[in-house]
Amino acid sequence: MATADDASAIGAVHVASWRETYAGLLPQDMLDGLSAEGRAAMWATVLDAPTSYNGTRVYVAERAGEILGFGACGGQHDAAMRERDFAGEIGAIYILRA
Repeated sequence: MATADDASAIGAVHVASWRETYAGLLPQDMLDGLSAEGRAAMWATVLDAPTSYNGTRVYVAERAGEILGFGACGGQHDAAMRERDFAGEIGAIYILRA
């Protein structure tokens, strides 16, 4: 499971994977405006206090100690889905093409 120490690498993967995946699909200026530092700060906040974010857990995929992808899951945000016994949800899956 990821820790706050992983936030910088997770932020970098988050932005790089968006740029790889959405190039040509989203406006380039939007992709250029993404900030790895901003995403890292957001993930550090989540990783520092997961219970504040609906029990969010973040897991990383590594190769040779380098984070190449990550996923986040936690409690279900949608009340209608909770009523249908869907207690959790996957909130993010990002992986580098490499």
